[in-house]
Amino acid sequence: MAQPEAVFAWRANRSVSRLEFLQSAELVATALPPLDFFINRCASRYSFAVTLAATAMRGATCLLPSSAGEGAINMLRQRYPRSALLDDSAISKLLCEMARPLASPPVTRDLCLPEHVIAIAFTSGSTGEPRACPKSWGFLASSANFCRERVGGGRAFNVVATVPAQHMFGLEASVCTVLAAGWAMFDGPCFFPAQIVAALETVPRPRLLVTSPFHLRHLLASNLELPAIDVILSATAPLPLELAREAELRCGGVVQEIYGCSEAGSLGTRRTAHEAQFLPYPGVQFESCRSETGERCSVTAPHLGEKITLADQLEVSADGRFRLLGRDTDMIKVAGRRASLSEITRILVSLAGVQDAAVFVPQQGDEARPAALVVAPGQTESQLRAALAPLLDPIFIPRPLRIVPNLPRNALGKLPRAELLALLGSRG
Repeated sequence: MAQPEAVFAWRANRSVSRLEFLQSAELVATALPPLDFFINRCASRYSFAVTLAATAMRGATCLLPSSAGEGAINMLRQRYPRSALLDDSAISKLLCEMARPLASPPVTRDLCLPEHVIAIAFTSGSTGEPRACPKSWGFLASSANFCRERVGGGRAFNVVATVPAQHMFGLEASVCTVLAAGWAMFDGPCFFPAQIVAALETVPRPRLLVTSPFHLRHLLASNLELPAIDVILSATAPLPLELAREAELRCGGVVQEIYGCSEAGSLGTRRTAHEAQFLPYPGVQFESCRSETGERCSVTAPHLGEKITLADQLEVSADGRFRLLGRDTDMIKVAGRRASLSEITRILVSLAGVQDAAVFVPQQGDEARPAALVVAPGQTESQLRAALAPLLDPIFIPRPLRIVPNLPRNALGKLPRAELLALLGSRG
């Protein structure tokens, strides 16, 4: 654990110590109403961490919405009636109280007991209704320490993150590593390439960039001059080999990819530019199991507390290392032949003039055909289908295939299924 005077955050052109952070969290904790749940919609990573710690000190639980939209917030209000919304403005208002003398010096303490459910994360909703994933403080602290040992190698990083703290990866890698593993966070806007570069230049080395393939691809495509990045940590979607190699070449550091899911958190890592298999965290074991959908893979680990069935298909070697084959929902079968939606997407994006694409199955059931939404200015739908003809089996060429101005990607670069269906149906 870091010392009280150690840097906890870089924000507003100054450093914030761990002691000041804990004092801020205790101040907020004393001002919270007596509720069981608080919806943490803070975009500021520091305000998010203050809220997370303050609610834990009160014995309450943070609800982490799958998006910042009103639909996700209203869903949480309905499912958790005894809850209140906390956002940046509410926390900033409470933190202003720090300017007034306190009646007595705040006493720093542990956040909560290890078994306390500190947060409930939710799946992204990219394949349907978001599912609740309760997380205890002991679980999150264990994941943070695994990350520190595997990625950090004993170094205390300054973390710049493009991934929202409400997402499981963002929560573990950019908040819990700071709370439990003694790293420090950058607090400020960090989405567009220029913002990412400015954030990296603000913090000293060693620097760690917590990001996704979507953000990393746009950062490298911007051709901005990048400061040295000691480690890039990527998750939320498979990281292409070519992108990992380019990132290591451009940034001068190591690119580590995390495999995990909302239900189980992070489970293993690989250096994608050099390794095809992931190395699981200590104690993590995979085994095959049967389910209603056929052969599946489950995972056990001391910090998980229970066996969890995964939505991904894994190939596990005798030494425990594993390869990601794809999600159950990624494979489709038409006329007795199988294909991968992600592979069809990769081929489609490789076509000249295509900037982005989403391939999905609009209707559930056997023999369902794929559809596609494509961002390809200057191209026509017939031209794209003709270009796909020599590359794909005709039954897997998406129909309908529609050109759209842009895709409804969220902050993680993911595409919620409901929005894809709405966009597909917006044309007659």
